[in-house]
Amino acid sequence: MAASGERTVDKSYLDAVDDLLGHSDNTVGRVAVDLLSTRIAAAGPLAEALAAKVGTDVTDALDTRTTILEAESNDARPSVDTTAEGIAATSTGQEFRLVSNDLDVAFYRYRNEAGSAVLIETVPSVAALVAKADAADLASEIDVRSALIDSADGTEMVGFEDQNGYVQGYIQGDGSYDVLEVYFGTDGIRTPLYEVYDDGIEDGRVVHIDKFGVVLQEYPENPADASGGGSEPAVLTAQPNATYGLLRKLAGDQNANILVCSDSTGAGTDRWVYKISDAIAAWDGSVRVEYRAWDDSAKNYATAIVVYAGSGGATCTIWNAAVAGRQLYYLHGEHFDAAYGQTAADWLIINHGHNHDHNWTPEVHAAILIGGGQQIAMRHPYAGVSIVAQNPRLDNTQGTNRSLGAQFAARSMGWSLVDAFSLFQQAGKPPAWYDDDGTDPIHPSVIEGGGDDEIVQTLIAPLISNQISLSQARDPTLYDRVRNLLSNGLLSDWTASVPDDWELVNCTSAEETTIYETAAISARLTNNTATGAQLRQTMTGDKVRALRGRYVTAAFRAWIPTATTSGVAGTDIKSSSDGGATYGSSSRGWSVTNTNGRGGWLWMCQSALIPADATHIQISSPGQNIGAAMDIIIDRGILVPGSLPKDMEF
Repeated sequence: MAASGERTVDKSYLDAVDDLLGHSDNTVGRVAVDLLSTRIAAAGPLAEALAAKVGTDVTDALDTRTTILEAESNDARPSVDTTAEGIAATSTGQEFRLVSNDLDVAFYRYRNEAGSAVLIETVPSVAALVAKADAADLASEIDVRSALIDSADGTEMVGFEDQNGYVQGYIQGDGSYDVLEVYFGTDGIRTPLYEVYDDGIEDGRVVHIDKFGVVLQEYPENPADASGGGSEPAVLTAQPNATYGLLRKLAGDQNANILVCSDSTGAGTDRWVYKISDAIAAWDGSVRVEYRAWDDSAKNYATAIVVYAGSGGATCTIWNAAVAGRQLYYLHGEHFDAAYGQTAADWLIINHGHNHDHNWTPEVHAAILIGGGQQIAMRHPYAGVSIVAQNPRLDNTQGTNRSLGAQFAARSMGWSLVDAFSLFQQAGKPPAWYDDDGTDPIHPSVIEGGGDDEIVQTLIAPLISNQISLSQARDPTLYDRVRNLLSNGLLSDWTASVPDDWELVNCTSAEETTIYETAAISARLTNNTATGAQLRQTMTGDKVRALRGRYVTAAFRAWIPTATTSGVAGTDIKSSSDGGATYGSSSRGWSVTNTNGRGGWLWMCQSALIPADATHIQISSPGQNIGAAMDIIIDRGILVPGSLPKDMEF
């Protein structure tokens, strides 16, 4: 108590208090702060504000806890500082409250059982309950815990829950494993991208099916017997509609542009890219249509050809960056602006695949199209995007993985799919649909009624005439800056001549302070052998356990100097299930060939499914395939869960 003559306003402030003075029914007494805060949170303006912030799921829990606390405050249970005091103040069977010094705990409930203090409950504080409302902001964190759950038929399973209590996967009683939409069971494997199963037909065919139940491709038991054609088609209508913005501009007498990134199947004035002009003219004869072809010798666009003069309407220009024999990344790097920065595109078409290795998995093909396509799309934020699943080869079934990769890329990004692969497969791959009646087993025939006309009439013309809806495409995910699962992803911390947390494979490294993009420093790798060279990081422990059964995607920002004339291997993700003693097959299946993508920044991406029993994951940067003393510069590397690449926080 203050001495006589002292005023409370003259006393210094305290950082915290245990209790306050108050009165009730003309009686003055002490009020514990934790009980006061609980009662204030139960009703009134503060309770209403909390409800608005956290939502009913948390406030319902808070109401329940408040009811308990109010009951606690109105009974005779003593509050004590030690369990010894509680035992002394109670008899057997009675309870007492132990005061907590933990800000997340209001108090602990104990029962006196024959002179021993038995903990009954740890009661969270109001602050802890409110903090739970922010758990949704931690959705990107890896925090998976297991619990027993009941299935629909009442059988018990082991469930995997995220930090918000949502079940993300489970192990069923029969041993099948289902986590984050990746299912492993006795009846096959299913992922968000496709399903593989034995269809039960006696010849043992295997069928690839997408998540919508559409048959993508059939394989006989003996692949050598494959005709490669005649299976049921995938969806042939290209939705969502990538041409909506283009056509709305032309309808409003505004000039518009189509930008095409293509190989030889779209090059020349006799092929389907040029014939887009026919579909536009048929849609609106007033539109002037011009065509500009890429001159690869001069590294610029040739003078425009007027295909249709129109009758006074807007002008639609087709910019066709098609180069025979080249891969998607060919015009990335130093020629990127010349090829893809000369106009503001309203419709972007990616037509690549035949020059990519057919041995690569669908995930590798998808990663090329997603990574390379996003880089162009980021330059054209208002363009609808279409991915072409190119026609199959006539002489073999090697186009299947390329087609699946295109379908994965389109569906993952919400891009429009121009499915020439399924169009040809459905028709049984008629030789007349190929150049020279099939003597050329790759290029669609340009004669009337050939495969090129079929592509235009069946797949392209409907995109022009039936502009039903806005595109549902997502923004490029490489815009996103997220938490990086790799350590020292910016390569900004070094010990001697090696970036911290990375190891060098077949190369030396040096700090590059001239060519960089983020941290005023990058890593220049110089190949010191005739084999592949790269940076490598190995993950173990909790990170690996949390990623089991999930797709992960690695993305590296790389610069290939013009002086580097050797091929450059792509990003790699490998897993080990035996403690790192051996690693599975490499996911690195593609390279930037000797003339592709030099002298500028590239995103080189790769996705892979981590096995359910993985113990180690190795992530490797792009690097030289062959040739000593060849350089590559790495600015940063990012690993994220999921099948889409993202940039990192910096």
